[in-house]
Formats: sequence, structure tokens, C-alpha cells
Amino acid sequence: MIDHLKVPKGMAQSAIERARKLGMVDNSFSIQTDAEYVLIPLIAGTAPFMEYPTVKAQGRPSRRKYQPLDTHGAFDVIGHIAITKIRNREKAESLAQSLIKANKSISTVYLDTGIWGEYRIRNLELLAGTDNPVAMYRENSVVMALDVRKVYFSPRLATERMLVSKDVRDGEEVLDMFAGIGPFSLNIARWHRCTVHAIDSNPDAIYYMQQSIELNRLNGKVIPHNADVEAALYQLNGFHRIIMNLPHDSFRYLDVALQHLHPGGTLYYYEMLDIKTLEERMEELRSRNLDLLQKRVVHGYSSRESMFALWLRKP
Repeated sequence: MIDHLKVPKGMAQSAIERARKLGMVDNSFSIQTDAEYVLIPLIAGTAPFMEYPTVKAQGRPSRRKYQPLDTHGAFDVIGHIAITKIRNREKAESLAQSLIKANKSISTVYLDTGIWGEYRIRNLELLAGTDNPVAMYRENSVVMALDVRKVYFSPRLATERMLVSKDVRDGEEVLDMFAGIGPFSLNIARWHRCTVHAIDSNPDAIYYMQQSIELNRLNGKVIPHNADVEAALYQLNGFHRIIMNLPHDSFRYLDVALQHLHPGGTLYYYEMLDIKTLEERMEELRSRNLDLLQKRVVHGYSSRESMFALWLRKP
């Protein structure tokens, strides 16, 4: 059951438009209608507005198709924002206009021209719509606030975050070494009575993590740490599970992670690898006597490399 705004049919269109402008509509669920009223699904934690009541109702997952029929190209959707990496400017602008036209829930389209800076932030150019980089994003019943120009976030790991969350058990101590805005941490604490220490050196990521903690009803506890990961770990004890989602540089921190992982604990390790470097990495992991629990491709990255998930157990 989720919150819905209950609006008389005759007032529904204006109410929907105003709710979308305020960023209150949960686009992962459909708007429902009956003989008299329209029920508008709301993002958890958003306050009711105008004179209409908020009611609890079973959410109906949206079947909206984001891909326009007349334009092809890959893109990610984060709340009201769509982001594409299409390098052909004409094709990118055509896709952007089609997305805005075909989807009332998308009001901003950016072109991602690359990653820059210490915090690996996307360099974004506005292609269409309003220049509004602050979004509310929902996945696996978790709501997250973020500014896509200030923090890095990928919706493509939603399934991975769900799988890791399901693997955790109540009462465990978990470390999220490169947490960002905390999607792994929040997914885990949403469903488990455990403590998650979430570390990130980007102060904006920690700010939005704290906002998201307030937005969600968590069964567990997320403790943010705005610090360099190695400095933060000097003040922390051992953990039952450690998440290492720094796919371009994870191996550099492997040994310090293992120092803080309890015997029998699980390490969720992510890295961008091609076939040759994957074989080399597996040999290095075996040399540390780690047991391989799972190995799979999370998603492609380039023509040669993919992001691999390696779930490992410390003896």
C-alpha cells in the first residue's frame, strides 16, 4: 500500500500537472481512476498539497514505455530526468525531443559527455526540457534524492542492489565502502534490522544520502561517513559483509577490505574487466584463498570490457 492523492475527476488534470511539477508523482506506479476519483501515486515522504486528501491504496506498477517509436538510442531514466550518451548531436537532440513528447513523466533530458573530477561526476549538457538536475528516484521500494550534476548514480544496478540486499541477514554489520548516495545501504537497511556503515568522500553524496534516510522507513540503520575510505576504516571494527562498488579502482582497496572482513564474511566485489584481465583477477583472488560464491556480468561497458560482480567468501 502506498500514498495516493485522491482527486475528483473534473480536477484531475490540473492536479496531476501540479504534482509532477513539484516532483511528487511516483512514476513507477500508474495513475488509477474509478467512477468519481483519480488516485495519483505519490513518492514516499512527500507532503500532501492543495485541498485533496491522501489515501492508502495498492500501487499498480506502471507499464509505461519510455522508448519513442521514431527514435532509437540508449538512455537512463532517473526520476523526471533522462540521460543519454549518444555522441551524434543531431540524433541525441532528436531522441531528447521525442522523450519529452512521448512521456509526461520526463521533463529534463541531458547528454552525458563523460566523467570528470575527483568524485567521478557526469558532465551533463541540457538537450531538452527544463534544466532541473535534482530528482527523486525510486527502486525496490526505496526512495532516493539526488542531484545528477553533483553525485554519480546509475539506475542500471537496481537488480544487483536487490540481490545483495536479499543476501544480508538481520543483526549483521555491513560496510558500503564507496557508497555514493547510498543505494546499496538503503536497500539493505530498508528490509533488514542491521547496521550499515556507508562511506563516501563526496560531501554532496553524503548530503543526499542523509535526505534519503529521512525519506524512507528503514528497518535497519544507515550511518553515513563523509571521509576517505581508508581513514574511516581506522575507526571501525570488523564486518560480516563488505560492498566494494568502485569498478574502475576496486582492486586497489581489496587488501584493506579483507582486513576488516570477519572470517566467513562475504565480499561483494565489482570491477570493469575484459576476458584476459578477468582471468588474471581470478588468479589473484585465489592467491588470497577467497572462495568464489558467484561470478556474473552486471552490464556491458565497452566493446571489450564489462562490469563483473564477484561474490567472495573469506575463509
